[in-house]
Amino acid sequence: MRGGLIEARLDFRKFQKQVLAHQLVRPVFSRVLSIGKLAGRFREVDASHRPEMIWPVFESVDPLKDVMADLIEVRSGFATPQQKMAERGNDFMKTIADFLAFAKEVDGATPLVFDSDPRKVSKTGVANDFGLLGGSEKED
Repeated sequence: MRGGLIEARLDFRKFQKQVLAHQLVRPVFSRVLSIGKLAGRFREVDASHRPEMIWPVFESVDPLKDVMADLIEVRSGFATPQQKMAERGNDFMKTIADFLAFAKEVDGATPLVFDSDPRKVSKTGVANDFGLLGGSEKED
């Protein structure tokens, strides 16, 4: 069942990107943009600007495998955290702002360190830099 569901989702995603985006979303966006420019609302927007489309999120069949696949793609450099959040229907900047507000409210710690950031944390969750743990700095 999982294989069939994944295949159907891939086909539908292709339909969204190849048909809906080109035949519906982009023409409507272009029309709204041109009318808005005539009304003086979008003076600074270039006519070649393309909308960023965030499609509805499919419910996960196996959430753990999906998250691990996303983590591997981000850590390998095949995708950015922004792309992965957009695929799940989240706004990256709002998510980061919410995390910062939470950390500030809870313990006043503003620098966030996620396991998915290979610059700061190893795959096992161990800090790559002793300074991140609040300990003494590394000495050469």
